Amino acid sequence: MTYPEYGGQPDPRHEPTQYGQPQYDPSLYGQPQYGQPEYGQPQYGQPEYGQSQYGAYPPPAPPNRGPQIIAVVAAVIALAAVAAVVLLFVNSRGDDSDTADGGETVVTQYVSTPPTADDDAQVRQAPAPAPATPSSSTPQLPVPSVPGTGVHGFAGGPTCDDNADPLVFVGYSSRSKVIICQVGQQTGRYYYKGLADGNSRHVDFPTRSGNTFTATNGNVSYIVSPASLVITENGRVLTTEPMLSAWVN
Repeated sequence: MTYPEYGGQPDPRHEPTQYGQPQYDPSLYGQPQYGQPEYGQPQYGQPEYGQSQYGAYPPPAPPNRGPQIIAVVAAVIALAAVAAVVLLFVNSRGDDSDTADGGETVVTQYVSTPPTADDDAQVRQAPAPAPATPSSSTPQLPVPSVPGTGVHGFAGGPTCDDNADPLVFVGYSSRSKVIICQVGQQTGRYYYKGLADGNSRHVDFPTRSGNTFTATNGNVSYIVSPASLVITENGRVLTTEPMLSAWVN
């Protein structure tokens, strides 16, 4: 097909294609091809902004905050339980404290003071030993007034057999030394001991009459007193020795 406005040339808009149909150039007619949407129109009838294919979009659903609220409530309950336990413990400790009759709490304070020099001296100083007291089983023995004697007899002998035996008589002449001792605390039980010319005599159970003692050994008797020493045999006097010093208890 030719058109005069194109100089007798075929209208390029209607050039036959390989299938014998003219091509359609939309730019030559300003129309959309195959129903293309114009400017401002949605393509293929698509919804505009804010519109869905089936109408307007529904508003978005609010966020699900249920689990968060449950967690917060559980945390608050747990904190309240802990606070209750602590308060109960504090109250129980307070009940155990000592209280006065008026319900007032008695508070005892312990004040520690540093040691002083006097305290150290008292600690280091050992207590003085208690004075020794004589035992009831060891009575104080009398001390004779005869020179050269002690509580048990003469310094060079004779002496009592035991330290617990007290002297009841002691005396000496120019030749003899004589003592009478008591057997412990046994009143009336005595023994005689004499020393003369290096020879000693020991006679048990002499008798006493006042301040005179008679010790008998077989047929020989020794009679001593503060005045003298008399030795007899079978009733016959063998010797009489005046005492130079004597003491009797």
